Amino acid sequence: MQPILIFLAAQPAPGLVKTGLCPALSPKEAADLYEAFLLDIFDRFARPVNIQTGAPYALGLAIDAPQSREWFERTAPRDAKIFEQKGKTHSEKILNIFEDAAFEGFAQAGIVGTGNPTLAPPHTDRLMSAVGVEINNSKITKIYN
Repeated sequence: MQPILIFLAAQPAPGLVKTGLCPALSPKEAADLYEAFLLDIFDRFARPVNIQTGAPYALGLAIDAPQSREWFERTAPRDAKIFEQKGKTHSEKILNIFEDAAFEGFAQAGIVGTGNPTLAPPHTDRLMSAVGVEINNSKITKIYN
């Protein structure tokens, strides 16, 4: 199966996202900005393809709360694979996302945050071909440097 690029994401809700920008922005303005970040990511990666090789990879979203699934299903690209972030610590959540991707049949996965949507396609190509994580039988087997 093709590799998958997974973005960590939260539903844009005032007071829950981009709170570090407050009080310069109101909670609603911060949530609106984060929503714009997400929409930009959805637009740029709706059909992710390695621009150097032409090889496709899947788009995934790791959402922070099960109750936000409906918002992401309505807003994200139709083919995006939605995972739920599970675990107490950030490390547990990341490991569980890799394990869930392996369970779904993806042999390689890259995980990226959504707080600043400036990740250009050449950088995602490098992530997916050089820094990607190979996963086998729900275990991380090798991380490339």
